[in-house]
Amino acid sequence: MPSPQSTPHNPAGGAAKNIAGATGACFSVAPWQIVCRRIYRGPVPASGQRRNYRDDLLTIWGIRQGHLHLRSKGDRHLHRGSWVALPPGCARDQHFSAEAELDSLALELQRDDGLPAVIGDEPQMLSAESMQPLFEDLLSAAQVWQAVASMAQIMAVVQTLPAWRWDGFRGVDPRLARVLAKLSADPCCGSLEWSGLEQLAGCSRRQLDRLALSATGMSVTEWNTARARERACALLRNGSWSIKEVARAVHAANASAFSHWFQRQTGHGPRAWQRMLREGSA
Repeated sequence: MPSPQSTPHNPAGGAAKNIAGATGACFSVAPWQIVCRRIYRGPVPASGQRRNYRDDLLTIWGIRQGHLHLRSKGDRHLHRGSWVALPPGCARDQHFSAEAELDSLALELQRDDGLPAVIGDEPQMLSAESMQPLFEDLLSAAQVWQAVASMAQIMAVVQTLPAWRWDGFRGVDPRLARVLAKLSADPCCGSLEWSGLEQLAGCSRRQLDRLALSATGMSVTEWNTARARERACALLRNGSWSIKEVARAVHAANASAFSHWFQRQTGHGPRAWQRMLREGSA
């Protein structure tokens, strides 16, 4: 993306606009500490085309013209009027059409309680009705504090994203909460990597299972399986994801392995389950 000081030519409407004064502005939306790194409107530069890319910023894009092919745990095709939020650490391929123009906001996040800023690493679609007027406020801000006020409103929208929230783990032992948050954001239909989970929690598998049974009535493995089943059903219900893409999203070895797993979980293969859904019997 352009540097904060640059104003590249926008063939569709004058110079691109970048609020350089707001760059570096810091503000708080509990429990987050936030630094603004970019507010931009204009054409997508060549550097916007990326493969296997990730960074440590929360990035929000609104497509003003053209389209974006975003590949991250499945394919998404965004067109004019679409808004998407990319969490820190979101691995992705991003390809904008030649004529694409966008609104762009990039924020650096930290939490004052030491937890990761968000629990997910998957793109989330945002409401244009919510985002467009807020971004217009940012662009028209004459003073940094006005831009900060609008960014605070944007964060209020972002923190409602269910896949990124910690709220469901309040009151849960923090060791278990860290594990459940990770699995909630990225469940798998196979065997868990217990060494990594034990390191994350700072306690043993046996202790984690004991905590999980007390808090949820399920072992960690059972809880993860339930989340993986929920994610698979949600993606299949969406209709735009192929079986192979859904399999990848829940870390199945391949589409066949996923189909067998889904059959065990629901009593139906993925395609049969989708057919039943269309017929109103699933």
